[in-house]
Amino acid sequence: MSAALSYGYEIEALRGVPTALAIPAELAALFEESTKAKSTYDRLEERDRRGFIRYIELATTPIARERRAAIVATSLLGLAACFVDGAGAVKTAPSAS
Repeated sequence: MSAALSYGYEIEALRGVPTALAIPAELAALFEESTKAKSTYDRLEERDRRGFIRYIELATTPIARERRAAIVATSLLGLAACFVDGAGAVKTAPSAS
């Protein structure tokens, strides 16, 4: 018997259930300033968005949350340069020969 079943979790009920990700207020404010960062965020996989959100939420002070949100927004702007088309294809770095 799996651990999930022994604790009474309904595995099948949990599969495929979309979960809403609440964007922290600090990051939402930065998204209002930069639509490029927001569009890059929207193109990420859910696990990556969840990781960014968790990184911000784990900060213990408001200043740390703001700083982490700024780091995330800057990272998203850097990632925006990797996306080349609307289908989410990513450029690959040229190989060094």
